[in-house]
Amino acid sequence: MDTNKQLLFFFSLLGAFNGIILAVYFMFFSKKKKVYNIFLGLLLLVISIRIGKSVFFYFNKDLSNIYIHVGIMACVLIGPLLYLFIRSALVNERVLKKYDALHTIPLFVVIAIAIQFPYWEYRSLWSNLINLIYWQWFVYIIISAFNLIPVFKNVNREFKTQNNISNVWLLSVFIGVSIIWLAYKTSRYTSYIVGAVSFSFVFYISGLLIFKISKKQKEVIKTKRSTKQFIDNDVIKTIESKLEELLNDNKIYKNSNLKMPDLATKLNVSSHVLSQYLNEILEKNFAQFINEYRVKEAELLLKSSKNYTIEAIAYDSGFNSVSAFYTAFKNINKITPAAFKKKQLA
Repeated sequence: MDTNKQLLFFFSLLGAFNGIILAVYFMFFSKKKKVYNIFLGLLLLVISIRIGKSVFFYFNKDLSNIYIHVGIMACVLIGPLLYLFIRSALVNERVLKKYDALHTIPLFVVIAIAIQFPYWEYRSLWSNLINLIYWQWFVYIIISAFNLIPVFKNVNREFKTQNNISNVWLLSVFIGVSIIWLAYKTSRYTSYIVGAVSFSFVFYISGLLIFKISKKQKEVIKTKRSTKQFIDNDVIKTIESKLEELLNDNKIYKNSNLKMPDLATKLNVSSHVLSQYLNEILEKNFAQFINEYRVKEAELLLKSSKNYTIEAIAYDSGFNSVSAFYTAFKNINKITPAAFKKKQLA
């Protein structure tokens, strides 16, 4: 292999190599153990496998059937994982959904075909099948684009203000995967290796973009912190003392119509000061703060020997609807009120 080919091989495979490292990080070592990080890691992994197969096939036309099949199987999953990543990131899903497994059905179809019809013996069949897989990938790109419409509408503001780096990251992944699809789909007019090279290019451009925006965002946060007016320690002590009385003794959280201005008035502070106290000292918003007390009250009622209905517990705890009670209870305890009660009786 001459120098030019060696350089081409190196740069083509560089993105795939780094993609695998990043995939392992998102799946196993990311600080935020989120479902969307698992999908992102899997997406990077299957793209890297697909790219790796392309590079080795380009430089070795006699590549074994098994490597070719693995690359094609990875390609089947790119579209579904792109969609699952974007959907789970937009709604901040905490757990995998049962029907997510349905997106892997084409993979098992391809595995069954690979067992019966090896690549080199049935080239024409696989040529048509690969074309079908690319169109499946494209369909998922379109579905993902529809899910990203709200993000696209705010794209100009996102890039100018750097208010939401996660949305910029979503767009980078979506555009990157779309570019790779386009590179492979048009490879008959250019070169088969273009898809691999485009991945390396997209990988590092996206990395630089995220790094730049992240750095800018940190500077903005640092500036905001330096100009922020902190609450006086005496005011904090007064708020904490009065909150103890109002919430633990008087249980004003049981008033379903309680609003921040109402609580601020009882504390003899402005709504702005109370909001600042909750956000900066407790790192919660008003709803989260009050709902924690309401859920604790509900837990006591669920543990009681009295036969309360779920609806009665919801209203007695201060919630204005059963659905709001269920949502708050599950967010805090990770289980439903009914499951909590059953657990207490076990």
